[in-house]
Amino acid sequence: MRSRFQRFWWIVGAITVCGFVLRIPFVGVTPLWGDEAFTYIVAQKPIGDMLGTVARDSAPPLSYLIDHFALAIHQSYTTIRYFSVFAGTCMIPIAAALGRRVKGFSFGVGAAAIAAVLPSAVQHSREGRMYALGATLVLLNLLLLWRAADKPSIARLAAYTLSGVAAQYVHYLVALALFAQWCTLMVVLRPPRATVLRTFAAATVIPVAMIPWIIYASSQLSHFNQYFWVTSLNWGAVPASYGELLGGSTAWGNFAAWEWVRALQVAAVCTMSAT
Repeated sequence: MRSRFQRFWWIVGAITVCGFVLRIPFVGVTPLWGDEAFTYIVAQKPIGDMLGTVARDSAPPLSYLIDHFALAIHQSYTTIRYFSVFAGTCMIPIAAALGRRVKGFSFGVGAAAIAAVLPSAVQHSREGRMYALGATLVLLNLLLLWRAADKPSIARLAAYTLSGVAAQYVHYLVALALFAQWCTLMVVLRPPRATVLRTFAAATVIPVAMIPWIIYASSQLSHFNQYFWVTSLNWGAVPASYGELLGGSTAWGNFAAWEWVRALQVAAVCTMSAT
């Protein structure tokens, strides 16, 4: 049993290295685009000025704080992109751990392979923005919630809550994923009522922890329905959203190597389906 467990993580480790290598060549392919340039400029400001600027923009501050300290070590636009590479790569073993919990060894390996080559994940892992970090924290939160549902100890509940707070401070829309994850897991696992109440109490801390920032950045509330903000949800947007998730942004449509990434994704899905 132990040797099988070790073999699983050796394979996942190899897939993770491959996923990291796949992300590296994309870092220097294009110059900074609009939002990346904004992040790069703002993250170089003193912390007080930076937070004041972010509070008038449209996002929480955690990713900007991380970029600020990263740029203090090495001031280059590739620095913020390399952090996204690191965050996006961390998604791979987390996906493996989740897949293993769902359906065992092979499913975990397949989940790691998909996370390694998913075009949207690869794309966001080379952008100097918060999306790779947010996605990784969402998956980590799901894994920690599952662990807490298995054994609702104080340490596991605290880890679940902290990961949720961190994810929420990366991007506001993470709240939708965190809520959906909690509801789905409670329905699927059907834990004892005491566990449901404990995990619910832990989950409640996440939005409460956002209150100080919401008050400080209250001017962001005026951005709703403006052209750069999220458009109203509708069923017509669902196919395009799934298309971008599975195939990457259309902005990369003319990049020749992108077709190889999509081919690797298809191979990973086929392998996972076969298991």
